[in-house]
Amino acid sequence: MNAKTTPQAIHICDVESNEQVHVDKFKNILSEMREAKAQKKISYVLGYSNFTFELWMVLHKRACNGSLSHRKQYLVPICDAFGEEFENLDHYKREDAFVRCLKKLTLENVRAAVQRAETITSLNEKAGKALAQYKGYSYYRDNPALSMHIVVKTILDECGVL
Repeated sequence: MNAKTTPQAIHICDVESNEQVHVDKFKNILSEMREAKAQKKISYVLGYSNFTFELWMVLHKRACNGSLSHRKQYLVPICDAFGEEFENLDHYKREDAFVRCLKKLTLENVRAAVQRAETITSLNEKAGKALAQYKGYSYYRDNPALSMHIVVKTILDECGVL
């Protein structure tokens, strides 16, 4: 970092649900990013997943293009994708279980997740879904939607892996 460059930070988050408490939490994150950008002169890039981070995880192993009505519905795709039998999402989110899933991922799985996420974005564009704007950040309210793949693809490109 030097005085001539603007440092860039990537903020990864999910929306969790359409419940007001989760929408407010997401918007608060965007507000804090905007405020930090102005105060600290840091370029913040948003990597989000709507509904949940589980969407991004599933995409490593299979497509997941349909809309879900509740985040708990990701349990079956997670179990199927990773060959697991989690009792519930809390069980999956335990550190040991999550790390076990991560160990099942390869670089090719990451590339596939990026491609599948690009497909979701393309489908949202073709369906004419409107991008919401808040504090200078754009995102889709409807699920599935994400921008996680954009930041991951950028990182892989910069590392010469993609």
